[in-house]
Amino acid sequence: MALQKHTAVSASSTLLTTEMNSLATGNRTNASAAVDNDGSSNRYLFGTFELVCTFGSAPTAGRTVDLYFLPTLDGTNYADGSSSVVPSDSGYVGSFAVRAVNTAQRLLLTGVPLPPTDFKVIVANNSGQTMAASGNTLKIVMSAYEVA
Repeated sequence: MALQKHTAVSASSTLLTTEMNSLATGNRTNASAAVDNDGSSNRYLFGTFELVCTFGSAPTAGRTVDLYFLPTLDGTNYADGSSSVVPSDSGYVGSFAVRAVNTAQRLLLTGVPLPPTDFKVIVANNSGQTMAASGNTLKIVMSAYEVA
């Protein structure tokens, strides 16, 4: 019987940085650059997302920063979503639950199924507080299965 295991993860890629600086609660970022996952060279199945964020005032514990996918079918036109356009609920990926501190927080979403297309991401700040003016990042590493 063949053994299935995760491939080595991709290199870490930074998706959002300054887009999150001073992001007020109730607001969204603009879309990240495109992530190549359309099958021509990358065929990753899973992603792990890392959000590093700081708030000027401590948010309420358990409030969230939400992650959304904006996939494309044709490689050019991405699903709706931006700082001024609410993304579709079908693009919702998951939430990073924040702690009630005003120091840096490193939060992970693991095992996230990735779309089989190129995609962009946006985040929505629903923490109850504005993010700090600098030092906020969203990164991804990707993996798939291999048969050993």
